Amino acid sequence: MGFFRRKTRYYYGLDVGNGAIKLVRLKQEDREGPLALDRFLIHPTPTQAVENGVIRDRAQVRMVLKEMLREMGVRSLPAATVLTGQSLIIRQVEVPKMPAEEFRQVLAVQADHYFGIPAEELAADFQVLRELPSNRMQVLLVGSLKQPIVDFVEFLQSCGVRATRVDIEPLAAMRSLRMTGALAPAGPEETTVVLDMGAGTSNLSIFQGHELQLVRVIGVAGNDFTESIATAKQISWQEAEELKLQYGVDSASPIYPHIQPILERLLRQISISLEFYQVENRSTMMRQMSIIGGGSRLTGLIPVLASHMQELFTRLEMEPPLVVAGNPCTHLPAVTTDATQWGPILAVAIGLALGEVVADATD
Repeated sequence: MGFFRRKTRYYYGLDVGNGAIKLVRLKQEDREGPLALDRFLIHPTPTQAVENGVIRDRAQVRMVLKEMLREMGVRSLPAATVLTGQSLIIRQVEVPKMPAEEFRQVLAVQADHYFGIPAEELAADFQVLRELPSNRMQVLLVGSLKQPIVDFVEFLQSCGVRATRVDIEPLAAMRSLRMTGALAPAGPEETTVVLDMGAGTSNLSIFQGHELQLVRVIGVAGNDFTESIATAKQISWQEAEELKLQYGVDSASPIYPHIQPILERLLRQISISLEFYQVENRSTMMRQMSIIGGGSRLTGLIPVLASHMQELFTRLEMEPPLVVAGNPCTHLPAVTTDATQWGPILAVAIGLALGEVVADATD
């Protein structure tokens, strides 16, 4: 009775980071059925092979990706992937109200005005956020140099990965937390912060309701802690990494004097961004800060951030946000029992795959 046989769908998300390469596969028995995390792989990124989203050592990364495909049991697969790094430009603008297709034409003509990049060198997209008074509208713009994206997609193709979509990290991260129920729905005046602390950079994203308001790339991340330990103790990178994961940011640990300046710099940069936003938007309530990425594994980081938020928001005379680990795997059914412990690291990759689910549902 093949007429009634359910069709299983698979959706892939690939996140190539400075410290690790993450590949996830979501499974759905039919279009209306529940989603499950069917398979995930996390492989270390070869040393210095990826920097700020740019692949520096293609041979090494290709070797890792091909091995991941072998572990998945395929020679090739389609996957949504992510655009990261300092070259990504995200901003909001107010423009006269017009149909989306008309604004797309305007954007093509005025690319240099909005991004400072000639149209022929630009890859850009936009999302109309809301209508405004006086026949105007607010638009979210996302742009980047076109060639790095083309190079990245072509490189993935040579590894056996067909990039079905190139997303941006903040939207993939929030989609992962929202769609899995790891983050409760927010009201229009409620603000949510996502801190993706990776190996090379930390991305701080602020959302009001479901709309992206601000993105900041912070140049302090996991590798800075490791490097400081290795330099101070004159030990190998691997030994320093093990000490970092063992002690985290515990102020009583023997490595704390070596990482304290790095931690304080990270906290200072987070505070600058949050205070700037909150002072400009005092009517909004910053409800929650979700920590994802490899840095979320640092022992004691969440309590330290919570204490720091308490101090900052007390000074601002506002209620501090709840600081938690952003873990989509606590609510997403998974075929492996250890998925939950890796959830914060897999968050972006899961969000990428969920973007494919959304796209498939609207086709």
